[in-house]
Amino acid sequence: MERSEDVLLSGGGMNTNGDVNAVINPNTPSSNSSNSTQSNNASDRPNTSYSMPGILHFLQHEWNRFEFERQQWELDRAELMTKISFLQGERRGQENLKNNLLRRIKMLEVALRQERIKFHKLKFGSDLSPFNNAQADSKNNASSTSNDNELELK
Repeated sequence: MERSEDVLLSGGGMNTNGDVNAVINPNTPSSNSSNSTQSNNASDRPNTSYSMPGILHFLQHEWNRFEFERQQWELDRAELMTKISFLQGERRGQENLKNNLLRRIKMLEVALRQERIKFHKLKFGSDLSPFNNAQADSKNNASSTSNDNELELK
């Protein structure tokens, strides 16, 4: 067994017949009869026939599979990051639109109040009572803040 380890470490993995498995696993039929005593001792071990080219092929195959999966993962990650940034931009656009529309609504509410006051002055010749104005303003402010809170929570 020491000889096969020395051969594997030195880089030469073939016996005189050119069989790599014979050096690694002396239980194969192509090994010479001098290894028969070793085969009796090694019979309790499972029969594994690993060869250097087979091991290297397996490692290369696994490495290539790993690299393919890693590149696929990076591609999926990049696609998802692109989708996230697109959706975040869309969300910011919707928020800006909402804020713009709220600002316009508030401007229209103020203009409507001013028009009502102006119409009341023209029709009745006096201002609206301050109690009615304060009450209407407090109702409008309470409803607008509750709407703002509901919109922010969503």
